Amino acid sequence: MKQELVLIRNSDDLDAVTATDETGKPKINIEKLYWRVPHVSVAIAQQLQLTKILDKNVEILLPFRSWELVEYSSMPETTRHTWPVKTTTKLETPRHIVVAFQTDKKSKVTSNMSTFDNCNLTNIRIFLNSERYPYNDLFLDFNNEKYATLYEMFSNFRASYYESGNEPIFNPTEFKDISPVAHIDCSRQKETVQQGSVVLRIELETAKNTPKDTTAYCLILYDRVFRYSPLTKIVRQV
Repeated sequence: MKQELVLIRNSDDLDAVTATDETGKPKINIEKLYWRVPHVSVAIAQQLQLTKILDKNVEILLPFRSWELVEYSSMPETTRHTWPVKTTTKLETPRHIVVAFQTDKKSKVTSNMSTFDNCNLTNIRIFLNSERYPYNDLFLDFNNEKYATLYEMFSNFRASYYESGNEPIFNPTEFKDISPVAHIDCSRQKETVQQGSVVLRIELETAKNTPKDTTAYCLILYDRVFRYSPLTKIVRQV
């Protein structure tokens, strides 16, 4: 099975490093790249079972999760905004969505592109067609330290996505200062959402007008399934 690793780079490397000198233009040169791919070895009993599958040419299901990043540059300076992100097929229904904001950081070597801004966010809603996530408003107020609901949503991502313990990498203070992102779990969906194309729309509310030069990022996580034919080595999407 052929596998490819595609690297997409910007025209400069200003967003990849942080420096104190604004006049500097650092350059990163990639001389060697290692791609570690895990290989699974099975016992003899499982090898016999797999051999029978190969002999019968039974198609093997390959489920995995696909990540897609959608960027919205230069958000309008308003307190309410509707962002029609994209339309997906029923085979690529979003399961998790992460939304983050950055203000005046792009192409500035003195800015840290690994941190995000809260932009005085007070509420966020995700719509998959007419289905809303989360169902209740968040009533956020970062200036008065009212962001517990958003932090809980952030903390629940690991347990929901990786099916492991609820142990966030940031404490509440670090979350507010470094990564005040909004994670929306939409993995539990009604059948009506999964029957046709899905229109993903985000509605945002802020306490003040969105600052100038603010970029919004929407990370979409899908569940996808492919079929692999052992004899022909053909992979096709279900």
